[in-house]
Amino acid sequence: MNPTEPTPTTPNHNPSRRADPQPPTMSPGPAELNGDEVRLCEARDQLSHHVDDRWVEVSDRIIWRALNATRRSAPIRTAHQNPTAPNPLGQVFLSEEVLTAHLRDAIAQVPAAAPSRIHVHADGNHNYTGITIEITVQYPEAIIPIADEIREHTQQVLHQLLGTEIPTVTINTMHVHVSDITTNDPHTGRPPKPRGAERKP
Repeated sequence: MNPTEPTPTTPNHNPSRRADPQPPTMSPGPAELNGDEVRLCEARDQLSHHVDDRWVEVSDRIIWRALNATRRSAPIRTAHQNPTAPNPLGQVFLSEEVLTAHLRDAIAQVPAAAPSRIHVHADGNHNYTGITIEITVQYPEAIIPIADEIREHTQQVLHQLLGTEIPTVTINTMHVHVSDITTNDPHTGRPPKPRGAERKP
């Protein structure tokens, strides 16, 4: 060997060469997951991007109920007078919340309907002018007889709490709105009992 020629070396024998770094560890891809893990990942991705389209439909009603749950109850002027006194009694106001609570109890006597919303109308001086009642009716009951029965119960409560001088309950001063129809019991939300089920054999 010619002493002037450099001695050949290989990379493995080069002491000055550093070892190659190890490749980074990769997380298992979809192909490396089993069936349950793949479904779990898909469900997680779908849940993170899920938006209920019906939220827009119910959001207004939820906001309305939240506002009404925290707002003050409007005063309603009563028409009570003392017939034995020369002059009427002083002004008496009744809370709208108290009035609607008594109306709910009265309307609950109607078996095939339940009130979902009650709104008492009054003018700028807090005088009663009318009322709107939204109800849920059980199918296939007739709606008109139910509305007439609700008006009768409402008239009794209004005369008892506000006095007989208020406007009479008619189709013009009281609006009964059917906001929902159900095949279940409107008071409990449960399926109705079959006819004759309560009869003893």
